[in-house]
Amino acid sequence: MAVFFLATRFLVLRLAGAAFAAVFFLAAFFFGDFLAAFFFVDFLAAFFLVDFLAAAFFLVDFLAAFLGAALAAFFFVDFLAVVAIAFWAPSVIAPGIDMVLPLGAQKEREEPT
Repeated sequence: MAVFFLATRFLVLRLAGAAFAAVFFLAAFFFGDFLAAFFFVDFLAAFFLVDFLAAAFFLVDFLAAFLGAALAAFFFVDFLAVVAIAFWAPSVIAPGIDMVLPLGAQKEREEPT
């Protein structure tokens, strides 16, 4: 009976130890799997955040370039309008200048009376 008890006890302890080791291994494996999944999701979140920031940056960059081009076109047209007014319509810039200072008025002023 003692031999049977010792053999059974040895076998039960061996099986219990093996079961404990298997459960411990599985728990560690699934915990590692959980951590890997967590860090993978974290990596993906960081990747998509960087991707989102890059997309937002390039959108802002595109909008700034578009706005800059629109402003440049506006100021170029404005410059052309000023040049056109200066060369072709001097009375628009200073109305009546030709009546106030007719050609030769400076010469008349210089002559002594």
